[in-house]
Amino acid sequence: MEQLKAVILAAGKGTRMKSDLPKVVHTIEGKCLVDYAIDAAIGAGADDICLVVGYKHEVVEHSISHKNVKFALQEEQLGTGHAVKCARDFLGDEGQTLILFGDTPLITAETLNRLAEHHKKNGNTVTVLSAMIGDPTGYYPRCGRQICEERRAQRRFTGRVRVSRDQFRHVHFRYKRIKGSTR
Repeated sequence: MEQLKAVILAAGKGTRMKSDLPKVVHTIEGKCLVDYAIDAAIGAGADDICLVVGYKHEVVEHSISHKNVKFALQEEQLGTGHAVKCARDFLGDEGQTLILFGDTPLITAETLNRLAEHHKKNGNTVTVLSAMIGDPTGYYPRCGRQICEERRAQRRFTGRVRVSRDQFRHVHFRYKRIKGSTR
């Protein structure tokens, strides 16, 4: 069986949380947010896990020190792609790699297993997991989110676009209307 690794992105500040703590160490039911992502990766069969840490990395490293993970430091937070690049030495050339966000406590091992099965079955080089959210209010507060459009009942990725909150709400509203939603 091919080796499975996981890179979990945990370098951000979490500015919108109005806290001085790094976002991934906030807790739900006594467990750090990033611990949920680590558990999902382990449950999906990840043999090796690397956390990309940055803002207050010592706090993050201490908070999850009971987990058997490696760390890569992102000294400057220059975006998601840069964070993955910081884990370059960990990645190597063999096996498959899951790239997860440390602030997604609802991701499950089952979902990751289904994603891996889909990835292998289709012989993909890259597979991206996303979600269709009925009401994205509060979920898409930043510019630059991926926006998909639907044409002839076939979804396809059309690119990355910089949009404001109001523009996103407008695009989402038009998308719903095109789909025939009455909301």
